[in-house]
Amino acid sequence: MRIFKTVILLVLSAFLSWKSYAQVFSESRIKAEYIILLANYVEWPDSIVSAVYEIGVLGSNKIYNELSFKSQTGAFKSKPLNVSYFKRIKDITPVHILFVDEEKNHNIRKVWSKIKNRPVLLVTDSCEQYEYIMINMLALSSGGKPFELNKKNIDDAGLRVSQKILYVGGREEELREIYRISEEQLQLVKKELETLNAELNQQYEKLEQRKEEIDSLNRNIDHQKEEWKLLTTEISRQQQSLEERTIQLKKREEEFEKLKTEIQLIENQLELQQDSIIAGNEILRLQRDSIIYQQNEIKKQESVLGEQNIIIARQQYLLYFLIILVVLISVIIFFVIRANQIRRKANRILKERNDSIARQNVEISKQKQEILAQQEQLEKINRAIEKQNEDIKSSIYYALTIQNAILPGHEQIDKQFENFTIYLPKDIVSGDFYWFTTKRKSRTNIDMIFFAVVDCTGHGVPGGFLSMIGSRLLNTIVNENHIYEPDKILKRMDINLRQALKQDQTGNDDGMDVCLCRIDKNKNMKKQQNGEFRVLFSGARRPLYYTRNQSEAEMIRGDRKTVGGRYYKERKFTTRELLLSRGDKIYLTTDGITDQPSPYREKFGIKRFMDILVKTGNFSMEKQREYFEEELLGFMRYEKQRDDITVMGIEL
Repeated sequence: MRIFKTVILLVLSAFLSWKSYAQVFSESRIKAEYIILLANYVEWPDSIVSAVYEIGVLGSNKIYNELSFKSQTGAFKSKPLNVSYFKRIKDITPVHILFVDEEKNHNIRKVWSKIKNRPVLLVTDSCEQYEYIMINMLALSSGGKPFELNKKNIDDAGLRVSQKILYVGGREEELREIYRISEEQLQLVKKELETLNAELNQQYEKLEQRKEEIDSLNRNIDHQKEEWKLLTTEISRQQQSLEERTIQLKKREEEFEKLKTEIQLIENQLELQQDSIIAGNEILRLQRDSIIYQQNEIKKQESVLGEQNIIIARQQYLLYFLIILVVLISVIIFFVIRANQIRRKANRILKERNDSIARQNVEISKQKQEILAQQEQLEKINRAIEKQNEDIKSSIYYALTIQNAILPGHEQIDKQFENFTIYLPKDIVSGDFYWFTTKRKSRTNIDMIFFAVVDCTGHGVPGGFLSMIGSRLLNTIVNENHIYEPDKILKRMDINLRQALKQDQTGNDDGMDVCLCRIDKNKNMKKQQNGEFRVLFSGARRPLYYTRNQSEAEMIRGDRKTVGGRYYKERKFTTRELLLSRGDKIYLTTDGITDQPSPYREKFGIKRFMDILVKTGNFSMEKQREYFEEELLGFMRYEKQRDDITVMGIEL
């Protein structure tokens, strides 16, 4: 992952700082900026760094002025920066960073003796003595690395250097170590993701079981709620009936009070009548002697007594009615008491059920809290997985940026020939790459134009690493080692790749299929207006396609060997020569387009590819590219892309 982030340094420092800034700022300002930028990736021991960083400049007033200006307007590693100027070597005082101008490179050994074994970062300018440098800035016009770095000297001084600038300025053996470490880190991340996915699946299974238990509890709760509703309805109905009976009882109590009042009046009348009867008996006893005399009066009294007996009989009936009424009231009171008992029992049952429901609600609440805790844990795991996925994607997109940076610009190719390129990575980063460069034959007017399309083992990030190594190998072999014969280029590429990947020691079997051709072009186009082009082709398991007179389509097969791979015998590649006329076309491809299947498991195939070459022979290169893409998309439909696809067409 650290290597992917190194892309930022490579793109910004190598391409923006050294080329874009050179058009706007002076060279001394660029160097001053670059000294601070590179020093930011070096760490000093804590015991060495005080409150201020000291930087010294030996032999350059301009850079001293630029650094002094930066020290006044900014900070270095969040601390002030103090700049000193040394005119002579003996004037050098202890500093954290010492810059030696190019004009002092002849005294670099003396400078080295002055600072050796001290925690001082030595920054030189275009110094060719590698054993006396730490960080050496290279010339702006070199077109190669912006700087080189000697990690051993930095370590001996007690300093630590970041792998980010080591990747840009380090040598091949250091880069191979970074490649190995990043591969191990990627494998560790994959294992962590697999472990997290397994744990996540287990959590999901437990969550499903919890959901089933909760659904069962919810069903029981719903059933109990229905019973509770029915019981509540029944109790409400009984309460309503009890209230109606209570109202009736109150009415009857009022009637009973009225009857009681009437009975009391009647009793009072009876008492008065009894008093009058007693008084009459006393009168009778007094008038017993005059009974005869008073017979008429007695008859009258008897008639009065008859009426009174009738009244007494009526009063007896009324008494019987009152007794019956009392009995009825007693029965009503009994039913009221019985209804109260039933209501208390119903309330007790309802309370027990409410308590049971409350206990169940508490249990459900606990289970919900457990589920919520598990959901929070799952969300944390998901966020961690998403964060790791975002980091991996971000790193892969960084890798895409650097891979695009190594591909040749189309404006350079357009200056030589009409052309098109179809470049379709299967994943974000591609295991395919195409390469282009030009060289002048010595003592001639002939330009040698090299084209290559390379298919590395695998695709995605591993293939992207191999593509960067392959591009760098081709640049080194052709541009630095000056090997121009295609078969010799492939042979040297095979040797260098095996050494870079240590295939004889590690058992690594990664390789590359290469389609490489060289076109000899006379710079005086008038001499070649109607002449022939000499095309030299060499292929490692890749053919070269070409068309003549906008009609014929032919194929030259490459050697049945790869560059690198599992077979360690010395390999020889073959160069084949073609003489083509102006207007003829050549095509370099990887196997991604011909091996691409359709939804019916049918491959695109070589025959279909060559038929399209014949059908579009009179098309312009742009129209031909559009036709190829439409045919490929129509053939694939909804089928996924199987491999990286690269096709390069060149019209002579």
